Amino acid sequence: MASAHQKPGFKRVARGVAGVAVSVSLVWLIVGRVDGRALSNALATTHLGWLLAAAGAFGFGLALAAARWRLPLDMSGLGRPWPFVLRVATVGHCFNMALMGPVGGDLVKAALFARWTRQSGAKTLATCGIDRLLAGGGSVIYGALTLCLILSGGGLERLASLHLEGPAWRIPVLAAAVVAILAWALRRRFRGNDFVRRSWSSFQDVFRRFGESRRVAVTGVFLSLLNQLVWTSVLGWCLYAVAGGRVDWATTLWVFPIVSTIAALPISVAGAGVREGTSVLLLSACGVSEVDALAAALLTSGIYISWAIVGAALGWREERLNAKLRAQPLAAGQ
Repeated sequence: MASAHQKPGFKRVARGVAGVAVSVSLVWLIVGRVDGRALSNALATTHLGWLLAAAGAFGFGLALAAARWRLPLDMSGLGRPWPFVLRVATVGHCFNMALMGPVGGDLVKAALFARWTRQSGAKTLATCGIDRLLAGGGSVIYGALTLCLILSGGGLERLASLHLEGPAWRIPVLAAAVVAILAWALRRRFRGNDFVRRSWSSFQDVFRRFGESRRVAVTGVFLSLLNQLVWTSVLGWCLYAVAGGRVDWATTLWVFPIVSTIAALPISVAGAGVREGTSVLLLSACGVSEVDALAAALLTSGIYISWAIVGAALGWREERLNAKLRAQPLAAGQ
């Protein structure tokens, strides 16, 4: 029995270690390609004001994500004050980074929200499912805008000039295979689970309510689109902080959503390594120096990780406060 309980924990630890290894290895390889002195100089001369603007933009993106999640929370009768929802959403970002993806992060976020508010975990998890649907709706529009940017900014020609080795179809096929394997694994793991049945029932109930209120659904999709655009802009802010007027922005805008999308793949911690490699590859095709591209990507990864640390601190504080509240009735009874 002990080994059965230890297995999932071991898998999570192994996945985290693998993610850290991927990030460190990729960053090491990419940094080794550029002149270390030039990179150090680029980072040292970064414009602090624009870097703070990038960090603020990420925080604003978190606020938009929290506002989107609050819609299904309110519809489920789980609504809480805005500052609390924002804090939990920030804690969720921390676990998104630690568990390399929104699925694991949402599970932890839902569990903590239910624990700290003493509400149904199944009901809370259902609101995260609706939140992911709203995020998906925003992603469809985001993808269309990205395609427009690629076409208008000459992105197709620049992508064609990269001459990447190997067949072009292998990445989408690999992504589809990963999704299929995950879906199959989750189906096998949760089949017949009472908690999942209750979560699914709550999900259907909230989904029905969203269907009856198109205004709320449209608001959620709009918040999702804004959230993705704001987070995508973080790399742009960092690049401006490093390179400023040396960048031809009209021909590089298409790069930022592609980098943001690829860095979100659950194969590294906070997209570190993947973001740096993609940024150097695509931005250099637009005339940006490898040093500037790498410096901007490193600063962006730093912002993601810094906000994750903020989320961890908020989670620790919230857990301490919750522990004190739970201890009060016990103390009174004694």
